[in-house]
Amino acid sequence: MWSETEADPLACPGAGSAERAAPPLPDGFPFGRALCPECTGFVALERSRLAPHDAYRAGDPVEDARRAEWFNSVGWN
Repeated sequence: MWSETEADPLACPGAGSAERAAPPLPDGFPFGRALCPECTGFVALERSRLAPHDAYRAGDPVEDARRAEWFNSVGWN
């Protein structure tokens, strides 16, 4: 049986990675955030590095819909 003690840590190991802002959709989404290569969440940048963040977990329906639109428009690259 699986338990929280066996779960991956909440903090994403991609924090601190050197990245650049993801290409925006026409309305600006993802608003200057970068795509984390570890958790595929959109994360704020701090001096061209991913800010500390929790691993992406779906939950906000608006953000999830915008993410789907972004991936369908821009792709995974």
